[in-house]
Amino acid sequence: MLRHAVTGMALCFFVTACGSSDNPSGGGGSSNAGAAGMSSNGGASMGGSGTAGSGSGVLRGAISINLQSGNGCALTAQTQDYPTVSSGHPVTAAIKGVGIGDKEPDSNGVPASVGCAWYTDSPPYQIQAAVSVSQGGSHRTAGISSRVTSGSTSTGTMTFVSKELPSADGYESASCTFSVIQLDPATRSVWGSFTCDSLTDYTNPTGCTVAPSYFFFDNCKKP
Repeated sequence: MLRHAVTGMALCFFVTACGSSDNPSGGGGSSNAGAAGMSSNGGASMGGSGTAGSGSGVLRGAISINLQSGNGCALTAQTQDYPTVSSGHPVTAAIKGVGIGDKEPDSNGVPASVGCAWYTDSPPYQIQAAVSVSQGGSHRTAGISSRVTSGSTSTGTMTFVSKELPSADGYESASCTFSVIQLDPATRSVWGSFTCDSLTDYTNPTGCTVAPSYFFFDNCKKP
């Protein structure tokens, strides 16, 4: 019961499954139901260095978490990608790939949930964003919440849920330091990085850390 409550809370806090794609924090919710017969484009190859912002106006995003094993950490060093791609990672310090859009099928042909709420009109810009994708019949979610400002760092939070984590609950969170690579307030788009000193499984420190990791969200929505 506790596992489902905390996982559900993480999903509701970060993902549009608790609201419309225009408002992650309210309303009726988008569906993560299977999409039999849909073609997969969640693993599209990366191309170009990318820029923050997109003329399409379509919300897209990606998060790549670089997990490191520390003292007492039960994890091996690994990268958790949301979404996975055919090679490399969906976002790095040098390359912003195509990511994935809300309700767009992932590499398993299941529609993803992508949400990004942009709360402020002047810096520092407060964002809350997440990507939820499918893997082997199990949904994986990563979310971030932070202020973002060009030329300075901010403290925020990162949460992710994955069956690949060693705990029975597959839930980790951390307080992290966020930096901006590119920022475009006109399109409410951001590409950045974060590091985290200590992951927490519910309330217990795990000894695991997060080395430089990356995210981008284009065309975030005003709640």
